[in-house]
Amino acid sequence: HVSFHGAVDAAKLSRLYAAADVFVLASRYEGYGMAFTEALSHGLPVIGSGAGAVEETLARDGAIYCGVEDVGQLRGALEKLLKNADERKKLGMAAWASSKALPTWDDAAIAFAGVLELDS
Repeated sequence: HVSFHGAVDAAKLSRLYAAADVFVLASRYEGYGMAFTEALSHGLPVIGSGAGAVEETLARDGAIYCGVEDVGQLRGALEKLLKNADERKKLGMAAWASSKALPTWDDAAIAFAGVLELDS
């Protein structure tokens, strides 16, 4: 079952993450991949594709990276997780654990400030 909700507020987004079994985002390019990191931090197994930061973001436990426009790889990842509840649970637990190593907003602000100081 797939649902498209469009833009939602933060409270509804949290409820949607909590009700989901898998997070899937097939993209050609993502500059950072915030949606992927949010899904990981909610303990969802993630399937994604895309260039840019996607491959690096999904190069962690709890995620399956599929090549850009590789429909066969994406289909295989979906089948693997949709047909196997134990695999979804295992990947979901790994996703949550790996999200703890992601930078916080404070970390990002400090890194950004450091870049600005170097350019001064």
